[in-house]
Amino acid sequence: MSWIDVFIGALKEWDETCKNKRIKIEDACFFLGTVIGQKDIKNNMNIQSLEKRLKYLVYQESFVEEFLVNSLINEMSHHLSNEICHLGEAIINNESLGKRYEEEHGEPFPLTKNMLEEIKDLSYIYKAEESIDVWNEIIQREFSLRRRRTLKKEEFLKEKENLQNFFKQIPEDDKGKSIGELFDKYRK
Repeated sequence: MSWIDVFIGALKEWDETCKNKRIKIEDACFFLGTVIGQKDIKNNMNIQSLEKRLKYLVYQESFVEEFLVNSLINEMSHHLSNEICHLGEAIINNESLGKRYEEEHGEPFPLTKNMLEEIKDLSYIYKAEESIDVWNEIIQREFSLRRRRTLKKEEFLKEKENLQNFFKQIPEDDKGKSIGELFDKYRK
C-alpha cells in the first residue's frame, strides 16, 4: 500500500465516519486539488480525480510521495482548524458585507444573512470540532509511527527492485559510469 492509498483511504473514512461535518468530501477534494495545482476544478471535485492528480505528481513529475501526502494532511488539518480559529473574522466580514449590500441595494443580502445565522449558531462549532477530531483520530491511526515505518520500508523495497531491474538492463560498456551519467543516458 502506498502513501497515496493510505491518504485517500483516510479521506474516505473521514467522509463516512464524520456525519455532522460542515464541508463535504467534494469540498475537501476541491480545496486539496487547488493546493496541488489541479486544473479544471469544476469537473474534478471528487476523490478519484484527486487521487489521479496525486499519482501524476508522484509518477510523472517525480514528487516525493511522503512529502506530498504529509503536505496535504497538514493542509486539510489547517483548513478544518480554520473553521474555528477564524470564526470571529468570518462573522465580522459577513456582517460588513451584509451592511454594505443593504446600504447599496436597500435590502438585506440573503446569502450573508443565512451564513451569519449558521456560523453564529453554537452547532457550527460542534460540527467543526467533530470534523477536526475525527480527522485527527484517523490520521493518528493511519499515519502512526509504525505505519509510516512500514510505508517507508515498502517504498524502499519497491525502489530497490526498480534499481535492480534498471541495472540489469545496462550493457557492460556502461557499468563503469556514475549513477548520474547512467540516468542521464537512459532516462531520455
